[in-house]
Amino acid sequence: DLNVQALEQSFQVLFDRHEVLRTRFIGVEGEGRQIIDHPQDFKLELHEVEEKAIQEWAQTHANSVFDLAK
Repeated sequence: DLNVQALEQSFQVLFDRHEVLRTRFIGVEGEGRQIIDHPQDFKLELHEVEEKAIQEWAQTHANSVFDLAK
């Protein structure tokens, strides 16, 4: 069984410790700017899904554009 609380706490420590995981980039007057967000509470969203649905989701998102502003 997955210990959700322990996993959430582990991610929280990672995000608190590593600014790069809280960094985003925006454009200001044609130039890129780095923004480091403050740590926020991390909560997992759990969903029951079938393996086929996971494969379809992964295939759909495999070529998605990565938005550096978010």
